[in-house]
Amino acid sequence: KELPMGILQIKNEKNHKLFLLATSDLKGKENSCRFQLKNGSFLACRALQKDWQQQGADTFHFEVLDLLSYEKEGGKENYREDLQALLELWKEKLAAELGPDCFYKA
Repeated sequence: KELPMGILQIKNEKNHKLFLLATSDLKGKENSCRFQLKNGSFLACRALQKDWQQQGADTFHFEVLDLLSYEKEGGKENYREDLQALLELWKEKLAAELGPDCFYKA
């Protein structure tokens, strides 16, 4: 079974900072991030982890920004490059809309 893949956004609703992730398993990645943040072990972004601990889980909103479709033909198995390209597009789009400081620094 093909898992939904794409771009996951974690948004701090107080300071409006964003953290974006490209993943081949959106639901699994969200669950993993929530578990790590809850347990203080979110190493992908220490600033986000700090805000999570200080402000609480209710301050943060998880959202799927974009889905990447599987190719119907060709038997492509690795979508890492496609996901990375999609992530960069979203970073550029949001930086243009919200300013370059809208993202958490990893």
